Amino acid sequence: MNRLGTYARLVYWLFAVLVVSGRAHAAPRLPDMGSAMPLALRDAVTGAPLLDEVRDKTVLLSFIATTCREACPITEGTFSAVADVLRSERLLGSKVVLVLVTLDPVTDTPVRLRATARELGAPTRQLVFATGSEKAVRRILAAYEIAVHFKAGTRRDPDHDVVTLLIDPHLRVRYEFSPSYPPRAVANVTASLARSEH
Repeated sequence: MNRLGTYARLVYWLFAVLVVSGRAHAAPRLPDMGSAMPLALRDAVTGAPLLDEVRDKTVLLSFIATTCREACPITEGTFSAVADVLRSERLLGSKVVLVLVTLDPVTDTPVRLRATARELGAPTRQLVFATGSEKAVRRILAAYEIAVHFKAGTRRDPDHDVVTLLIDPHLRVRYEFSPSYPPRAVANVTASLARSEH
């Protein structure tokens, strides 16, 4: 996967500013950043294979741990806000699925992830908390270049890369959002891609 260049980041940062100010109506064409690793995991809430739930959908993807105390609650809040916008535009579930993959499948059991989903009010099969075996999760993290570092003697509150990726229905990575993007801008760029793909 190719990281987004400085120029492309500038273009989309400007677009984000215009979205928030109400002066942008359509995103510039998104770059193709390379192939996306298929999400061969499972939905922690339904137990269903994640590949079935995201097939032919635009996917907004990020990574969290239930013990993370800094970045992850912000990511979860962003995804919840994005879900609200996409639901109001009738895209959530039908054209877009939001996916949060655990960084720590050992600690983040399906029970813990289901509890987190309930606390967030995550709509089933639309805002998905995903997990799998340690091997499967490690493969996903490696493919998306997500580094995770556990503090000595504990698996709680790991340090990790904070990345949110936009993936089209053809399994191509189309954008990488920085944590500074406001939820409304993330939602609008996601919606723009989803509409262009359907």
